[in-house]
Amino acid sequence: MLLGAVVSPVMIYAGLAAAGVPVLIHLLSRRRFRRIRWAAMDFLLDAERQNRRRIRIEQLILLTLRCLAMLLIGLLLARVYVRPSGLAGLLGRVGASARTDRIILLDDTYSMGYRDETGTCFDRATTAIVQLARWIQQEGPQDTFTVVTASDPDRFILRAAAAREMNLSELKSRLESLRPSDKADGIGKAIVAVRTMLDARPETVATAVYIVSDFQARDWAQAAGGASGRGPLAPLAGWTTRDRALRVVLFDVGSPEPTRNLSLVSLEPDQPLAVAGVPARFTARLIYRGPGEARPDPLRIYVGEASQPPVTVPPIRSGQTVGVPIELTFASPGPVAVTAELPDDRLPTDNRRYATVEVLPAVRVLVINGEPGADAFDDEVGLLTAALRPEGPVFSGIEVEATDEGGLEEMDLQPYPVVMLANVYRAGEAATARLRRYTEDGGSVVFFLGDQVDAAMYNRFLWDGGAGILPGPLGRIVEAPPSRDGFRFVEPDYGHALLRNFAGLDVPVFEGIFTRQFVAIGTDQTAAQGGDQEGTSTRPTARVLLRFDDPERHPAILERIVGRGRVVLIATTADKEWTNWPDSFAYVAMMQELVQAVARPTAPGGDVLVGSPLRVSLPAGRYLPEVLVRTPAFPETPQRTIEARPDIDGKLVATWPSSDRAGVYRFGLRETRGATEVRLAAVNVDPAEGDLTKLDEDRLRAAIEDVPFVYVRSGEANGPSDQEARRELWPAALVALVAVLMAESALAFWFGRRS
Repeated sequence: MLLGAVVSPVMIYAGLAAAGVPVLIHLLSRRRFRRIRWAAMDFLLDAERQNRRRIRIEQLILLTLRCLAMLLIGLLLARVYVRPSGLAGLLGRVGASARTDRIILLDDTYSMGYRDETGTCFDRATTAIVQLARWIQQEGPQDTFTVVTASDPDRFILRAAAAREMNLSELKSRLESLRPSDKADGIGKAIVAVRTMLDARPETVATAVYIVSDFQARDWAQAAGGASGRGPLAPLAGWTTRDRALRVVLFDVGSPEPTRNLSLVSLEPDQPLAVAGVPARFTARLIYRGPGEARPDPLRIYVGEASQPPVTVPPIRSGQTVGVPIELTFASPGPVAVTAELPDDRLPTDNRRYATVEVLPAVRVLVINGEPGADAFDDEVGLLTAALRPEGPVFSGIEVEATDEGGLEEMDLQPYPVVMLANVYRAGEAATARLRRYTEDGGSVVFFLGDQVDAAMYNRFLWDGGAGILPGPLGRIVEAPPSRDGFRFVEPDYGHALLRNFAGLDVPVFEGIFTRQFVAIGTDQTAAQGGDQEGTSTRPTARVLLRFDDPERHPAILERIVGRGRVVLIATTADKEWTNWPDSFAYVAMMQELVQAVARPTAPGGDVLVGSPLRVSLPAGRYLPEVLVRTPAFPETPQRTIEARPDIDGKLVATWPSSDRAGVYRFGLRETRGATEVRLAAVNVDPAEGDLTKLDEDRLRAAIEDVPFVYVRSGEANGPSDQEARRELWPAALVALVAVLMAESALAFWFGRRS
């Protein structure tokens, strides 16, 4: 289907008027006869009757050729041209309405920043919109024109502007000032917003909706394959009625060539706490999507603004995810931002990843001593304290405070990320309640058992039939037979953070460690008779990290998540009374790893994605409610002040409603005493958007069945200029005019000779 138009419409009308001139001359030049009866003329009249039909046909042929010549002259001067069929689909009228409301939805998710040989998808999209606006202004000056973006459909780039009054230069300037957002979704929500927009215009009877996108499979195919089975255009279904017409045009500006993209998908600390002066471990994960194999340049690392040594990245196969270990040492305590980035490629937005760390002067561990002794070797926690905080020039990062059983009910536990109970006799009702509150708020408790432990009291208060904080009920004390030195550690769970760094070591970690006695600990299955019937408990199942090699394979170390904290139960003693474990090098390493594995993070974990709200909790009475916010766009975007408000629990919470850009957000707090404090929050792009697999027309039609649409590729309707986007017909009109004039002259001469 071709869509025709003219450069000079006035000349068309002039040509039509000129085409009537030969007819007028023909009518005016007709002869008038007087009828005189004369017998001699009868022979002539008979001859005239015989030739009248031939003469009339000859005259009509000449008249037609002369009219056609005048019409061709008008078409020649009017410069008629045609556009491609794809453009006809773009600009076709909707229904019989004289006016069409045209709504353009611009996909500005960050995948639109992908650059190929002809530029970015987003550049093609903005160019196409400007060209579309120009054509609509020419073809339908009575139409209205609206432009919105997928990331913020409530903010109009252009709103219901009359096509004839549109300032194309201003529209082009607005579009060129845009850039792809850092968001990964929005198409589905934007289509819902378009439907809301249509419902708010009851007077509208004809609408054309243009979606300019790269049509990623993750946005369109997944939406169609959901539980409802409806396509992403489903919100527009049902709007068309007998009195209303809707035309949907999908304008594909995606890259026509195979895409390739290397993405940084995560940057995570391997332990929850970082200590000044102590190496902290991180893992950066990368994925490559595309043909062949990627050989990335080294990963650049920044702590704040300070560059760190680059980290080598191995080759990555298509579809493969690799983890790259990073080790950083922070010079001083305080909040700090860590950035990992790859050199820019065709899609640079997902080449950076951010993390924030609250660097501590030390990790404070509270140890409850159940059997104090005068000698460090006889003291229940002497060796444990030495393992956590060894003497020497190298700081382990852990500060240990020891107290007796009375401190369990008297001391404030909140300042300590980890509390360890070593062979504590019993924990009564009050102590159990304090430990429960502590773990539910994120604290972690480690129990070492021993001969002082009152198993019945532990089971009554701490296990409580499965409702308490203990990972399992305590049973009898198991002793090794005289024929063997003791029980060995077996079946380590190397997937847990406690043992992960011991996996694959050449040195046998547990070689030579023997445990002569331990307390048998029941698991969820063996403890079903205690009231925690399998399948009825809502608490997470305990995880066995290490076992003994006794015939029943009793747990040696057991962990369970309680609230936001963790509880670890170790079936033997912290000293050498039941085991020679403290004599092994693994004891020091495992105790320090244990603290890092279970310690309460200084800030809530989790990867915050662009578009999510950011919340800062302020203890009541300590801080003023005004919070100063500085986004990653600072200083281009000035910092703002927001006010913290009480939540349902009465705590002050400052909320930044939407993080629309990846990077580090800075929150400035002021204490009531006048001191200031800074908190940081890292916001990252959704790595799933880095999958650039797109749908072609056939797959789009298979995914979208509920709304008919016109599919147009950018190359079919968009070109570098108006002259290249249309084809004028004046050469053909000129050739036809010459042919008509020659034919008219030849026929006139021939007909004249015959007459």
